[in-house]
Amino acid sequence: KKMGQSGGKYVVDQSEIDYLVGHTNFTETQIRKLYGRFKEISLSITPDDAIQLSEFQAALQHSKLESIFVFRLFRIFDTDNSGELDFREFCIGLSKFSNKASFSEKIKSSFRIYDIDNNGFIEKSELFEVLKWSLERCRKNGG
Repeated sequence: KKMGQSGGKYVVDQSEIDYLVGHTNFTETQIRKLYGRFKEISLSITPDDAIQLSEFQAALQHSKLESIFVFRLFRIFDTDNSGELDFREFCIGLSKFSNKASFSEKIKSSFRIYDIDNNGFIEKSELFEVLKWSLERCRKNGG
């Protein structure tokens, strides 16, 4: 994957764009814009070509997501379990929650947030943890 910077703009290799157009719900133009955002996030704390968990959390700091949900989301995006996101993982992960993602795709990805041990089932203990997180959030927000 040749990706770099050209004239102040971040550039993605055309073969990577072609792959992502075929494997995500994004257009070529959207992928190019996502690459710029990916670079901003990946260079925010550690100057490398990957998004670390801390960078992912910082990028979502203004969202209303609890840190445990951000962690679970990161784990879902990190398909090779490397502890960091490359651009392909970032795009494919975002695509699963995009407006153009199918209902089935969104359900499967959402399910994985709650399937903490990744065994394909949401067990009683996992459901308990999710409910506990939700109740704690309600209490913090005065609900």
